Amino acid sequence: MTPEQFVSVANLFAEAALLTTSEGIIRAGNRRFLGLGFSTTSIVGKPLSLLAVNPADEVQAYLRTCARNREPMLGALELKTNSGETIVCRCDGARVDQDPQSGEKQLLIRFARREISTTRFSMVNRKIDELTEEIRRRRQLQRELFSQQESWRTTLASIGDGVIVTDVDGLITFMNPVAEALTGWPQAEAVGQPLTTVFQIVNESHRRPVDNPALRALRDGTIVGLANHTILISRHGAERPIDDSAAPIREPDGRVVGAVLVFRDVSRSREAEQQQRRLAALVDSSDDAILGQSLGGRITDWNAGAERMYGMTAEEAIGQSMFSLLTPPEHQDALRHALDRVSQQSRGEHLETVRRHRDGRLVPVSVRLSPLRDAYGVVQGVSSIERDITDRKRMEGTLKFLAEASKSLASLVDLKSTLELIAQLAVPDFCDWCAVDMVDPDGRLQRLAAAHIDPAKADLPQDFYRRYPPRVDAPRGSTHTLRTGEAELVYEVTEQMLLEAAHNDEHLQILRTLNPRSFMCVPLEVQSRIFGTITFVAADSGRRYGDDDLAMAKDLAHRAAIAIENAQLYQELRQADKRKDEFLAMLAHELRNPLAPIRSGLDLLALEGDSNLETIELMQGQVEHVVRLVDDLLDVSRIMQGKVELRRETVDLASLVKRSVETVRPAMVAQQQQLTVTQASHPIWLHADPVRLVQVIENLLNNACKYTNSGGRIELLVVADDHQAKVQVRDTGIGMDRDLLPRVFDLFTQSSRSLDRAQGGLGIGLTLVQKLVELHGGEVTADSAGPGLGSTFQVLLPVVSSQSPDAKKVVVGSSLHCRSILAVDDNIGAARLLTMLLQKLGDHTVEMAHDGPTALAKATQSRPEIVLLDIGLPGMNGYEVARSLRAQPDFDTVLLVALTGYGQKEDMAKSQQAGFDLHLVKPPSIDQIREVLAHPKLARPE
Repeated sequence: MTPEQFVSVANLFAEAALLTTSEGIIRAGNRRFLGLGFSTTSIVGKPLSLLAVNPADEVQAYLRTCARNREPMLGALELKTNSGETIVCRCDGARVDQDPQSGEKQLLIRFARREISTTRFSMVNRKIDELTEEIRRRRQLQRELFSQQESWRTTLASIGDGVIVTDVDGLITFMNPVAEALTGWPQAEAVGQPLTTVFQIVNESHRRPVDNPALRALRDGTIVGLANHTILISRHGAERPIDDSAAPIREPDGRVVGAVLVFRDVSRSREAEQQQRRLAALVDSSDDAILGQSLGGRITDWNAGAERMYGMTAEEAIGQSMFSLLTPPEHQDALRHALDRVSQQSRGEHLETVRRHRDGRLVPVSVRLSPLRDAYGVVQGVSSIERDITDRKRMEGTLKFLAEASKSLASLVDLKSTLELIAQLAVPDFCDWCAVDMVDPDGRLQRLAAAHIDPAKADLPQDFYRRYPPRVDAPRGSTHTLRTGEAELVYEVTEQMLLEAAHNDEHLQILRTLNPRSFMCVPLEVQSRIFGTITFVAADSGRRYGDDDLAMAKDLAHRAAIAIENAQLYQELRQADKRKDEFLAMLAHELRNPLAPIRSGLDLLALEGDSNLETIELMQGQVEHVVRLVDDLLDVSRIMQGKVELRRETVDLASLVKRSVETVRPAMVAQQQQLTVTQASHPIWLHADPVRLVQVIENLLNNACKYTNSGGRIELLVVADDHQAKVQVRDTGIGMDRDLLPRVFDLFTQSSRSLDRAQGGLGIGLTLVQKLVELHGGEVTADSAGPGLGSTFQVLLPVVSSQSPDAKKVVVGSSLHCRSILAVDDNIGAARLLTMLLQKLGDHTVEMAHDGPTALAKATQSRPEIVLLDIGLPGMNGYEVARSLRAQPDFDTVLLVALTGYGQKEDMAKSQQAGFDLHLVKPPSIDQIREVLAHPKLARPE
């Protein structure tokens, strides 16, 4: 197609059109295009990108798309006319036939201003008239006419609309490919057919046939404009909405010789319109606020949901700034950052923020921001879907309050302080002020806790209650709930209610200051016994309580009531536990006191080389057994209550094993048992309490000895890797039933295997082992293949890499050195035997005293090096004597040793505070007495 041929045909178009090369160089424009504000000289030979405001790369991208397709490609361009006016056009372009002279590829691009409605083809009749005139004129030159007609056919075949040409009788003479596709009729079959056979149209609404525009053009000789709501029914029954128009074809003398029908499929645009209408209906019917805004935050759209949520009409809101109209200052930065992210990252954003209602109240909202893009995908604005989350926030606050209150109640120990915490937690998430009232022993309500949202009014609920306690017969409130046992909900507190509740004018004024708007009062009840109430009051917040709130309040009150009862039981249990501890301490004291002279006497006899040495050793063993039972009984009591603190130091496990083996070896020798000890060749360093670990190993070895028959074997294995040490005790004893293994470390567990055991026990040794090992961060396990097959106990403990630091070298005082000693005990026999034992251990000077004042006087007079002092002394207890001695400067170097039947941690702490250097628990062993005589305080540094 040449430019001249294009102009001849394109001047008949209803739209502006250009013929360009595939690179966008303009070759010709029709009259419609020039009518937009251009001249032929200003466009021909120029690139289309010079006329467009759009970036050149966008224009070239669109041209490349058109060059690849014969179907019209939609686009949008902004054109700048010769006068400088900018017009926005929708365009569609496609590849057409090459230039017959140059062979260059060409594009046909049509333009329609955006404001042009679907009646854009209303002027087609004038175009067809011009076409008819041109045909008449060209008939004078038949060859040229034929060529021109072929050119028309080519052009009509290449445009994106369907075109049908008829003769004066309405019989089809031509159809382009688009018309073939839309009607389902090939041109070869359609030519000669009546137009109404091929082009069947009905009204979209009532489905009745409508006038054919081409037949009207033939009949009336006028252009028939675009029809609306028309459905084209194809040959195969397919239906599609179309826009159509027609114009008559005239001879030069004005005689009508045919008609041109132009139509297009508008399914997509119609669907888009319907979708837009549906979306608009959804937007208007949504309970959410749906807003449109510019990137700068200027409101552009405002639905009915926004009117309801914020109390402003669309007329009042559109054009206003989101920041000044709806967003409190403290939330504006978050909104700006969210808008920036939507603009820059071109993706949605979600945030929770606060909006300001027209009446000034704040509305918590969940906001979903989404980008609004233009035809080129550039973000031009933001849509905002906003949901009121007031109820959700309130529920979250309620659940948070309930969870925190439940947590506090679960750890309830002190009743009053915890109830005060509950009252404080309720404010402000659940109420503006809260009060907790409890029934006292006289049956009267006492306010134990209260909290207020306003710190300036924090004391008002308490002061109010003290000055004006509620009447017993009050129709509402805590006394009413206590009397009826029913929870109370008052949705709205009226002035009349305040007048009824007030005792006098001053009372009424306080009530008005508290400003109750709504309140709930629920009973504190356990097992049908009501012992208090909790009152929740909504005031300045304007909250109104409902049934859901009342259910939550009842739930909280129920938990609080159970916790209060548990607290009372806990206090009773603590008292019982305290009495048990006192009993055990007294029991141990009373058992140890008589054991002291027995042990001292036996030690003395052993030192003198009595002929009955075997009998003495047997008696010593039994005394040691009783002492160990008493110590274990007190230890397990303290450990089970978590009252034991480890005195950790870096120690070599081998030294602890050695001490343990030396202690238990005599018992194994007596039973003719074979003990095999296997240890690692290198030191195994632990960060542990050496006394407690020796206790663990001794208990395991004693346990093996106890349940292994005479002549049996016991193996002690001590090894380690980089992370943990293993202490394993294996015996060939009576073993255990597999059912006993899960309970072997339980307190007092002995089962039937203890019926024929070689030695007695309380069944607490293994419990001590487990608890002490766990305190060291380790674990202990037990295993046995079954009765008669022996047992294996294994302890795992964490190791450390550093070794024990060198101890300060001192010359330890020898027990052979003469010491001056004062032994104080109200048990005269015990004091005498201890004195005799001390004198047997060395050439020591020992004095005795049997009460506090005498002890103080003798110590002051003789100034001994060592004072062995009982605690429970008549006249003046041991603590008082120690404090009096330490108050004298001359007694700073004296070694004060508490020697008592009281061995609890608290007793040792009291001894230290009183000034004692050591605390020995009766009965002291001979080794402990030797350690006292060789104490570092008596040593001479090198």
